[in-house]
Amino acid sequence: MKSVSRRLSIGVATLACALGAGIVGCSPVEETYGRGKDDVRLNDGVSSVSAGTLPSATTSAIQEKQGEPRRGSTVCAKEHKAPQPLPVDLFIVMDTSSSLTYEQDLWTPLKSSVLSFLDDPKSNGLRVGLQFFPLRQGNSYVCDSATYAVPAVELAPLPSAVPALEQAIVQHADPWGATPMLTALRGAVSYLDNVMQKNPDSKTSILLVTDGFPNGKNCSNDTDQVAVVAEYLKQVRTGLDGDGNHLTHGISTFVIGLGELEDLNQLATAGGTQRAHLIRTKDANVSHDLSQALANVRQNNSQCEYKLPVPTNDEITSVDVRYTTANTASRSVEYVAGLSACTAAGGWFYDVAPAAGVVPTKLTLCPATCEQAKVEAASVDVAFLCASPDGASSGALLR
Repeated sequence: MKSVSRRLSIGVATLACALGAGIVGCSPVEETYGRGKDDVRLNDGVSSVSAGTLPSATTSAIQEKQGEPRRGSTVCAKEHKAPQPLPVDLFIVMDTSSSLTYEQDLWTPLKSSVLSFLDDPKSNGLRVGLQFFPLRQGNSYVCDSATYAVPAVELAPLPSAVPALEQAIVQHADPWGATPMLTALRGAVSYLDNVMQKNPDSKTSILLVTDGFPNGKNCSNDTDQVAVVAEYLKQVRTGLDGDGNHLTHGISTFVIGLGELEDLNQLATAGGTQRAHLIRTKDANVSHDLSQALANVRQNNSQCEYKLPVPTNDEITSVDVRYTTANTASRSVEYVAGLSACTAAGGWFYDVAPAAGVVPTKLTLCPATCEQAKVEAASVDVAFLCASPDGASSGALLR
């Protein structure tokens, strides 16, 4: 195949961020796309996927073996920017009401499962904070959401935050009282909005862990209606604080229910996480099931979301996401339409589908690819590409 003599003005931004036992740092990675035998190549047989017309994986492999670049990979004006994965904040709102020890001891497996979750290296990099409910002063309930807005443990990255979180959980008093859930959630949202104002790019979620439904009979400003709490969480997810005021951005809510509490699904759906993780407390595997539910929350609240830098070259047409480990050459990661299209094979997707006048601002690795990247301490490279001289474009279309 003859080389093409004329070159386009192309912008390439190659970004790399190490993922392993959490996010340990990011640094620019320079990689040359060119037309010589010494150019860096992808693994044989691997090509990126595009929403436009692309060469097949076989054609790409043949081109690379022959010393030819893949179509669309011509370099003209390079841009190198260190990527910053969006910080992932998970604020745990933990029920410590007296029902946790009524018919059986659920408090002990709850504590041990959360502690194991915090200690798990797969959780490293998450920023985790904690608040309990109900709070009390002596034998009286605290019914002021402003008090709940002062967390037991402030958000901080794991594993450095583990000692403070463990101390708060281990030393917490035995379960007591009812479940003023709405008041606790209002306090959590108030605290998180203050954090988000300082970190507007954070991906922020609440994890509500409870063994019952809301019971605010001891607080006049609370509720015992699941639907009322669900409506509040729906507003929070859309970026409102429940009183008509705008939050920095929306907050999603995960729910773990200790018991066959089907109505808690309303809270998860309103919070944008589809369904609650319900634990059958009559089974012998409460600790195991709790640990699995926490792992599922971690997976669905992945640390593999990145902010797309804005390319300076107007000729940029597509994005190619590539994956490299210490033992393997760089390879492209398949583009998929969204989270629902992710499979065990992995992939990545935009925050919004590219369309006329709409340009994505974020990209997210599918859960399988995210987990693999952490285990293999991989780096994720993002290349902005232009169309090749024949008009074709590798990667997923950007605009």
